[in-house]
Amino acid sequence: FALKKWLEKHGHEVQIINYRPPYHMVRYVPKKNPFMAARGTWRKNGKFSFVKRAYTSARSFARCLKDNKRQVDRAKYAKFTEFNSNYLNETKNYKSLSALQKDPPNMDLYISGSDQLWNPELLDATLDGAYFLNFGNKNTRKITYAVSAKEHYSEGEKQKLKELSRSLDAISIREANQDVVDSVNLPVHVCIDPTLLLDQADYLPLESKRLEPAPYLFVYGFENTEIIDHVVHTIADAMNLKIINGCPHRIRLTGECIKV
Repeated sequence: FALKKWLEKHGHEVQIINYRPPYHMVRYVPKKNPFMAARGTWRKNGKFSFVKRAYTSARSFARCLKDNKRQVDRAKYAKFTEFNSNYLNETKNYKSLSALQKDPPNMDLYISGSDQLWNPELLDATLDGAYFLNFGNKNTRKITYAVSAKEHYSEGEKQKLKELSRSLDAISIREANQDVVDSVNLPVHVCIDPTLLLDQADYLPLESKRLEPAPYLFVYGFENTEIIDHVVHTIADAMNLKIINGCPHRIRLTGECIKV
């Protein structure tokens, strides 16, 4: 949304390529496929022992069944779908790189960016050529903007980075990453995340009209640790704030809090 908005503010017409490969759709659907989830976990944990891979894959399978029964993703999926429809101006649905190559959207410029698009751990345990814009007319310029990458790549992944980046005309990443610099065939620029390109006014139309009447502490993050729990409650107690947990599926807080 942010990159699209910035480009539109500078006079460009923008469409978001609606790329939905199976390895993403196992997570971003109202009802998940437990077999696909287990497969993804198995591929992701290739460095684990057989027993640990089997255990983590079985847990993914069971968690999918549990989430489907509780319908925990239905409301979230509905809100994301509504947002996409209202703000993203998407192309038709592409389910694979081969589909993009067969019938690419006709554009003057392709941009790949930004979050985690070059991180195999969040894809299908491999680098996806779609995020290197390996499709479309060869005369169409192809660039990346503030792509976030894996912290360290294996030698095989570095070689694949080198091969896939040959289709690009310019590269920028979000965090300084020496593995990327050493692997690709172009100068690498470090740029801020597109969410930081916009002004406050650009986000106002997205704001919820709901207002919390009492002072609160909003918690958002990705790790579940005792330190986070301790800090949250220490601040909330000291400032007499209620706690709103924005990531109850990732952060489990003790005591009373509101989950959203």
